[in-house]
Amino acid sequence: MIQFLQAVFDGLSQGGVYAVLAVGVAVVSAVMSFPNFAHGWLVMWAASITVSLTAAIPLLPALLIATAIVVVIAVVGGRLTFLVGSPAGSEVLMLKSLAFGLVLQAAAVLFFGDAPRLYPAPDWSGGVIVLGDLRISAASLTSLSVALVALGGVLILLRATDLGLKMRATAQSMSTAALVGVRTRRVVTTALVIAGVLACIASFLWYAKAGSVTPRSGLEITMVAFVALVLGGLRNIGGAVLGGLLLGLVDSFMAAYLPSDVQGLTRALTYTLLIAVLLLRPDGLLQRKVVPTK
Repeated sequence: MIQFLQAVFDGLSQGGVYAVLAVGVAVVSAVMSFPNFAHGWLVMWAASITVSLTAAIPLLPALLIATAIVVVIAVVGGRLTFLVGSPAGSEVLMLKSLAFGLVLQAAAVLFFGDAPRLYPAPDWSGGVIVLGDLRISAASLTSLSVALVALGGVLILLRATDLGLKMRATAQSMSTAALVGVRTRRVVTTALVIAGVLACIASFLWYAKAGSVTPRSGLEITMVAFVALVLGGLRNIGGAVLGGLLLGLVDSFMAAYLPSDVQGLTRALTYTLLIAVLLLRPDGLLQRKVVPTK
């Protein structure tokens, strides 16, 4: 029973990180109708900048400065990639976002080098809370708490504000929203800002646990976010949260109950889950299947 409860808590903690990643992608996906594959490299850039800055300043100001820089990168890069040039379909935009991510990776190798660098986790993150036989690390508890606050804030913004209404209108139809006076380019920019902030939050949660940063880790982060997003539905913010939590639980239970000699296949099994969902529920777990009328 203790092993089960430990797996549940660890899964929810890791799932909260995955959910923050997925929501960061889903915010842009909702208004642009395609997943932003550059998101994982924004997460990596936030961590790389933080590592560089903490050589001279404390962690908290380094995180704030890294957030400001990454938001600028997300907005400028996103607008140049998605809003400049001739109108393109979602497939072309998706490939452009992937190309933007690879540009960010090459730039990170140029600026920061290709070798892994130690991420400056706070001293308190190594603490452990013991409840009977259940062990809760301070890092896991912090991850879950920060993820819940960040996700709650985004959901309130999208569901209970005028800005959220405009974003939902743009998600339904950008051209129709523009006809009724919504400044759709400003809405897209706002989505990019939110995604940039979420990328920085996810960066702290991800790399504080991973321990080190490499410029080539952006692809893995993007794929994890994409799997979580597909589980819930590509344009569904609530589905992204559910998909992230579910993916975290799957990872945790596989780590707890699979034999040690096959635990190296955890990520492969995760991608197998993705294929199964795409085959059985291609619209995601929370998306309603649209049946065409005759």
